[in-house]
Amino acid sequence: MKKIFYLLMSLSLLSSCDDSFKDERGYQSAKIVAVKLNNVLYNIAENDANEAKVVLPAGTNLKDVKTEILVANGTVVSPENNVNRDLSKPVDVSISGQDGENSVWKLIVQSPPKLTNLSVVGLPIAKDKIFFGKTSIIVQVPVGTDITNLAVTYEFSNGTLKNYVNGSTKDYSFNLPSKAPFSLEVLGVDGVTVYKYDVVFTSEAVGPAKINSMIINGDLTSEIIVVDAAKNIVQPVVPYLTSFSDATVVINASFGNTIDPAFKGTNVNTLAGFKVKITGTDGIEREFTVKNPLIKSNPILEKSHADFGFAANAGSSAGFSGNNIVIATNAMNAGQTAVLGINAYDLSGNYLNGLAKTGTNFDGGAVTGIRKLATDDNGKILGVQLGAGAGGGNDFINHQMEFYFRCGANELHYVFSKQFRLNIRAKKCWYQHLGIIGWKCYNYSSFGTKNKCINLESS
Repeated sequence: MKKIFYLLMSLSLLSSCDDSFKDERGYQSAKIVAVKLNNVLYNIAENDANEAKVVLPAGTNLKDVKTEILVANGTVVSPENNVNRDLSKPVDVSISGQDGENSVWKLIVQSPPKLTNLSVVGLPIAKDKIFFGKTSIIVQVPVGTDITNLAVTYEFSNGTLKNYVNGSTKDYSFNLPSKAPFSLEVLGVDGVTVYKYDVVFTSEAVGPAKINSMIINGDLTSEIIVVDAAKNIVQPVVPYLTSFSDATVVINASFGNTIDPAFKGTNVNTLAGFKVKITGTDGIEREFTVKNPLIKSNPILEKSHADFGFAANAGSSAGFSGNNIVIATNAMNAGQTAVLGINAYDLSGNYLNGLAKTGTNFDGGAVTGIRKLATDDNGKILGVQLGAGAGGGNDFINHQMEFYFRCGANELHYVFSKQFRLNIRAKKCWYQHLGIIGWKCYNYSSFGTKNKCINLESS
């Protein structure tokens, strides 16, 4: 009896365990997860539109494609699966789910148009001079070719012309940004999708990716130096100082080139260099290494002391005030009209106006002029150095002063105990240390008549 009782208890426990492990979960909705086209597997991205979309290479024949639709949590009801069919138009697919629900999906298979031939009346063009891209058709023609009246014929697979009649004459000249290239519209094989191609006829070299120029914080580069052509290493040359460590960079590549969308061009530390991938019209992606920028050293105005009539030891310095240059000097050559003090010149070096030197004889007569000055972009005088000669006191020697200079939107803070010179080479700030001489901030209202091109405010 005990053996029978134990057996019944065991059966009862086993029955209880089976009930506790019963799977009460329901089935997920059926969906198309992949499609096999001519035995090539294509995964389908999830979406809320019940669409299974596949994009095949340009020019692929969609009229007779072996099609197998792969469904998760269900089966294909219609059309017949794993057979050859015409996919040039969307196909409705009915699915029965294991959860008992039925749904209708749309299978969309696209293949963009492919340019198979391009010819121009009276202008033989080799096939290797025609570059067909995702959004462009670029044709390299001989130098001197008149592109304002060309009769072109285009032939496409998987597409028909929509806004152009083959053989008709057209002006293919362009001038960005005022005049864009002709945009050729081609209707896709599905009869709905319109593909657009910028058509360019050019005598310039076409093919590999190339960086023509850059815009760094709004300033166009004056040059792009090719450091190593084989390794695609370039270095921009810019006309002004700017915030290179946190810059906004725009890449101007050759026409038809495609810049990798991953390159955003914001908050770029150009001092450390950066990399960018660009695909040329030859279809090859190249990665460029961009080195730290160089400053263009060509001055916008360059004259010697003799050109201005300054003595060799005049110690002149300069700053900007609007479109004028403000120059300080303390000595003139013999026979020259004295213009000692702060003086204004135009960008050709012609004298405009000046301030008197009255009141600057502070060191026993050894120095009677203003030697150094600094201004902001608006011409506001920020600091003046009064040269200390042999008769000067020690209060100006090695005297530490603090100055705040503003270059555009960038404020720079300097602490100096040495002479400081402002070199004028561009309409931004460029500073250089010199030998030991003191600095003094000065109220310029005591310097006589105000110069009309200088904002005479206290420093």
